[in-house]
Amino acid sequence: MRLINTTTLKLSEFHDFEIPRYATLSHTWGKDEVTYQEWLSQQVSYKAGYAKIVRFCQICRQDGFEWAWADTCC
Repeated sequence: MRLINTTTLKLSEFHDFEIPRYATLSHTWGKDEVTYQEWLSQQVSYKAGYAKIVRFCQICRQDGFEWAWADTCC
């Protein structure tokens, strides 16, 4: 399972019993979502989907989550 670090915005992969506690983004897909490949390229800050995930990670941090999952880029 791939998760986003809510501080660094980097993706990390976890397996089986090592999966940490994480928050899940429930959202409606728009026309400007960020894919896994785009997230890795780190050249997607112009996309609306990027701003949505960054804001989601900020909220996750405020709620005590170090890790987050979004179906578009994880």
